[in-house]
Amino acid sequence: MRTSGILLAVSSLPSRHGIGDFGTSAFMFVDLLKKADMPIWQMLPLNPLGYGNSPYQPYSSKAIEPLYLSLDALVEEGLLVAPIPDFQRTSSRVDYDAVRAFKEPYFRQAFDRFVVTQSFASFLDQNPWVYDYAVFMTFKREHELRMWTTWDKDFKRWIHQKNLDLSPYERFIQYECFLQYMVLKQFQKLRQYAKSLGIRFVGDIPIYVGIDSSDVWTQQSLFMLDEQGEPTFIAG
Repeated sequence: MRTSGILLAVSSLPSRHGIGDFGTSAFMFVDLLKKADMPIWQMLPLNPLGYGNSPYQPYSSKAIEPLYLSLDALVEEGLLVAPIPDFQRTSSRVDYDAVRAFKEPYFRQAFDRFVVTQSFASFLDQNPWVYDYAVFMTFKREHELRMWTTWDKDFKRWIHQKNLDLSPYERFIQYECFLQYMVLKQFQKLRQYAKSLGIRFVGDIPIYVGIDSSDVWTQQSLFMLDEQGEPTFIAG
């Protein structure tokens, strides 16, 4: 049976804050799909944007890009205080660096107000990759976002040797876990709404994982790397 749908990157949705997100505009787009009898929304990859802000060079094949978090939805949850000012509302292009700089302080405010729940604890228990990803991102920030192959030795080898005291970084690690919890929570709410209207999401995935990713850092034995972690062969 043939069917039809529309391809639209989440980042391309209208937004008050410089980039499309899982907020009101996403729900309105689902309504438009229903009205137009288009039962499929195809998205570009939702993974964390890596080199060149490309969804095809993500920092993880499992995590979701935190920029898709809706600030207005965080206000509704009581994690932020309204009003949140507009930012690049009429821009026709996403300035990722500027948007990230704008949203980051609000994400940290939300994290400071967040109270750990059983749901959050269960999320971490059921998804052990999240903690490793959070450590990876924390280490990247510690090294000014440089590729993991250039990190200091103890950071670079932590995933295998666990010989580095993480207590000074635990708050930053929990922050990254919080972002993944909240962005998945917002996405699932949107997906459930779409499902209730008979709208299906069709995903898109990176064909290969990027070298600078938690996937490669945590599973180095599965890739063709030298002793320094540099690739000896690159596909694609």
